[in-house]
Formats: sequence, structure tokens, C-alpha cells
Amino acid sequence: MIPYGVDVQAFQPNPAAAAQVRAELGLHTETQLVVGLGRLVYKKGFGGLLDAWATVVQQHPHAHLVLVGYGDLRAALEQQSQQLGIHERVHFTGQLERERAALYLAAADLFALPIVRDQGTDGLPNVLLEAMAAARPIVASRVAGVPDVIVDGQHGLLVPDRDPPALAAAIGRMLAEPEWAARMGVAARQRVLHELTWAHTAARFEQVYNDACLTASLNQTI
Repeated sequence: MIPYGVDVQAFQPNPAAAAQVRAELGLHTETQLVVGLGRLVYKKGFGGLLDAWATVVQQHPHAHLVLVGYGDLRAALEQQSQQLGIHERVHFTGQLERERAALYLAAADLFALPIVRDQGTDGLPNVLLEAMAAARPIVASRVAGVPDVIVDGQHGLLVPDRDPPALAAAIGRMLAEPEWAARMGVAARQRVLHELTWAHTAARFEQVYNDACLTASLNQTI
């Protein structure tokens, strides 16, 4: 199996992003920010993230959640945030251009990936690698290809899918221990730089093709 790669120049740490994004959202510069990014559809698990967020804000009342993306569930998710009483702590940005999305990732204290097992579950979400490249600590569901690139406790925390209490506990722990979380973000970027760039991916594909050609050549000789 060869995982995707990621553009480490387009997605990287950006110290200026934190203040810029918080200013755009009308937030204090010290506000803790959790970002989720993806299409607003069932398999992305954002409904469960909102349920978890209702628990998180009880212990972190000044933290804010930003959902970046578009999709058929936006109205339902906005209504859910209203019903949960957390709408003042949740921001829906809609779809952002690639550079703007990278800015929001770099501004986050934590990236949340609450995807769920479904017929359309992502194998290895591109946005996960992008968040890792931006040196963001990760809280993600332990599904599909996520455990192949995230080591639990090293690059982030993995939780069962469709488990809002576990998701809330992991996010809350990250927000309560920001220095520890930041170290995991650094480790995530280092893994990307050493294993998950497009150059590494291309080299692995090339090796597979070369091996296949060599095998075919040997078979013809025999």
C-alpha cells in the first residue's frame, strides 16, 4: 500500500495565521480554535463533532469550533448547533479556496477529523495529511487509513467513530494540555516530511513499476 502525499509548501506552519483568522472571526487572539474541514456530508461525522462540542465547551467555555466546507447538511448542522445551545461557539465558513483553507488549518490549535464508517468512508482523507503538514495535533476517528499515518499518542489521539463522549474527552484533553498537543503537531509534520511528501510517494510508485518491469523481464527470459 502506498499512501497519498501532500504538498508541504502549500501546507505548513504559519505563525501569522493564528491572529489573522481569529481577527476575521472576531475572536480574541488567545482563543483556542478547533478546526474541522471537509464536505458537510454524513460520512465526515460533523454531527457527532457538534454533539461532542456541546460537552467540550462546558469545560472550555471560550474555545471555538470552525467547520470549513460546504455540503447538503450545512442547514441541518447549523440547526443542530442552535438546538445544542453552542451556536455562539461554532463558525461555518462555507467553502474556502485552497490557500484560505491552508490558512485556517495553520491557525488551529487542534484539527478534528470525526469521520465515520460508511459505504463512502474516505480511505485516507487528504485533509488529514494537510493538517499534519501544517503541524497541527490531530483528534481523529480510528477508521479507514487514519491509523496508517497517525500513531495514537504520538501524532494525535485516535477515538472510535460515532462516539461523541470519547471525541469530547480527546479534544478536551488536547485543549487542557496545549504544550503536549503542540509537540504532537510537530511530530506529525516530521512524519510527513520524512515519509508522506509527494516526492516520497512518487519514488515509491516508481520503485513498484521498476520491480514489476524487472519481474516481467525475468519471466520472459525464463
